[in-house]
Amino acid sequence: MHLSISTKCSKQELILQFLIIIIKIFQPYISVVCTERYSLHNNIVALRRQVELCLPLVSLLHKKKESKKKKKKEDIALVIR
Repeated sequence: MHLSISTKCSKQELILQFLIIIIKIFQPYISVVCTERYSLHNNIVALRRQVELCLPLVSLLHKKKESKKKKKKEDIALVIR
């Protein structure tokens, strides 16, 4: 599997690339149809619908940032069904 991020792109494109990387990592668990023929907006809408399994990961990253600020240790588990 090849993952790459281009640094010369707009914020929307960077978010889309991040979502696509998450999708590639969790590919066995998620079915996504995402090709270049769709517009950027349609890609984001389609990924947003398909990325429900990845939402725990997003909240996991958010909780890690918060716990660093509060300096609390939390047990966080990412569960994939």
